[in-house]
Amino acid sequence: MPSQNLALRLLGLLGALLLIKVSIAIVGSYWLYFPPTFEQGFLEGRAQTFVGLYRLAFYGHIVVGPICMAVGTVLLTPWSRRTAKLHRWLGRLQLLLILLVLSPSGMIMAWQSYAGWIAGFGFLSLSVATTWCALQGWRSVLVRRYDDHARWMLRCYILLCSAIVLRIIGGATEFMHWDAEASYRVAAWGSWVVPLMVFEVIERQWHLCRRAG
Repeated sequence: MPSQNLALRLLGLLGALLLIKVSIAIVGSYWLYFPPTFEQGFLEGRAQTFVGLYRLAFYGHIVVGPICMAVGTVLLTPWSRRTAKLHRWLGRLQLLLILLVLSPSGMIMAWQSYAGWIAGFGFLSLSVATTWCALQGWRSVLVRRYDDHARWMLRCYILLCSAIVLRIIGGATEFMHWDAEASYRVAAWGSWVVPLMVFEVIERQWHLCRRAG
């Protein structure tokens, strides 16, 4: 058992380091967007559509997204949960950023998604799911169902991290020389559906073990 716990901690540490590395790479590419460059990166070939509401949504999304992930990471720490006042204020901040900026901007961008409507619908569904989880987490804490609150907000955090998983899938499919549009459609869904399904399976097994024990 001690060796298994050590292995799980090491896997968790490696996973965290991978997430940090990819997050730094994502934010490090922001120099392409201030001012926007249409010859490389996410905006490649988007000069004609990068206007009006889409432009506003894009900048709102890339600025608020990392903030939400950073706040979510802090909220998951035991230290944050022991500091009730800080936890509440950070939770309210995250909820407002998701509801007012992150999810609406994601929905707007989904309509002009690369690789067509399949990818677009995947990102639209992601925005809806993120909003739903955040609202359910807020509703749970209002009625003092703290275990439910923790589960809903963990789901929300997993969905927020889909941006990182998206890049990991994109890098893997590029390495394997997959068709760019087909791989983007896979990533648009797989970046959040697969991690969420893994969480649900693990959580269900944990509850079954608790009942059996």
